[in-house]
Amino acid sequence: MEQVATPFDCDGAPRPVMIRVADCPSLLTYPPHSHHRAELVYVRSGTVCVTIDGAMFIVPSQCAILIAPDTVHEVRMLSDAHLLTTYLAVPRDKPGLACGNLLVSDLLRELMHAAVDLPVAYDRGGREERIMDLIAEEVAWLTAQPDTLTLQTPVPTNPRLVRLCREILRELDRGWTIDDAAEVAGMGRRTFTRAFKREVGISFNTWRSRARLNAAVCRLKAGASITSVALEAGYSNPSAFATMFKRCLGVPPSHFQIARTVRLAS
Repeated sequence: MEQVATPFDCDGAPRPVMIRVADCPSLLTYPPHSHHRAELVYVRSGTVCVTIDGAMFIVPSQCAILIAPDTVHEVRMLSDAHLLTTYLAVPRDKPGLACGNLLVSDLLRELMHAAVDLPVAYDRGGREERIMDLIAEEVAWLTAQPDTLTLQTPVPTNPRLVRLCREILRELDRGWTIDDAAEVAGMGRRTFTRAFKREVGISFNTWRSRARLNAAVCRLKAGASITSVALEAGYSNPSAFATMFKRCLGVPPSHFQIARTVRLAS
């Protein structure tokens, strides 16, 4: 059963960085809202869909998304999810941040875990403030790294198509056909294909492939094996998955299996 939650008010926090942990049931939705702070949503477990400016971002387990300050966004749980969210006050003179999936380094992950039990009004001038300052510094460093290849997943406006897309995102490993999708949307095949392309600008099959690719890139960047990612994307043959991946993104899946970044504070 769908639930709607009240967005958390982070702007009144007494310190520039705060961490919030939440266990969220499947189908829980935070309706469109914005903060003056930047928001980094790290999904410890589960899968989350974030909608920003007409595009969907899939955030699988062990992955994260950065949401720029004052950006209207909706957050929806595609499964039971355990979230660790960091809210950061961004100086007004700092260049604007871009929204999108963010690779979480081992250092940032450990810093966030260490900060979970710190009070909202953490002590200044000591260990607690240094941990929070390091979190802000590591996020800034990660966002400054060269962009990686990702494909946004556009969002339809027709309520039936929106419900269909959310259902597909919850079951990306299912072999969705056009007929399956049309049936779930309650439309005839021809009506469905025309309506879908009119709404999102691409065909249903292309949209489904983009959704799978987005999830695959996030999982690969988080350290998952190509075989496990291929299975999650609905491919029984990793070679077929790799062929599709390279055809769409121009690089093989191994391109995203980079070594985890560990940075030492100087």
